[in-house]
Amino acid sequence: MQDLGPFYQDVIAVDPLEPYSPASAAYRLELLTPALPFRVSGARLVPSNNNDVWRLDAGYLRVAWRGDRRRLAREAAFLGRLRGVVPAPEVLDCAGDDRLSALGLIPLAGQLPFVDHGVLRRTWS
Repeated sequence: MQDLGPFYQDVIAVDPLEPYSPASAAYRLELLTPALPFRVSGARLVPSNNNDVWRLDAGYLRVAWRGDRRRLAREAAFLGRLRGVVPAPEVLDCAGDDRLSALGLIPLAGQLPFVDHGVLRRTWS
């Protein structure tokens, strides 16, 4: 097997050489589904540059499968601190482990789910 470097170490994919494929994203969603407290049936894959993003009836599910998978738990904690102070998406749940994690969000009415990671890093540190 080809060494893809530390960024893709332990990547969960149908084909490790094509981890961005819809089939790999669906496989990751299938693995996470038992740990999630909300339904994912009918989920639709949304284009994303970093995570798998799924549109659900309840909101959006972001799935981290490469790099720092624990970042979604930190984002959930940060968004929880923002609630009641500034408008922020509501966190449905955060689940997973060091290899695969998920963050369910209900976006603000009329807003796309977006986190400016530059602002997040400066605010969190």
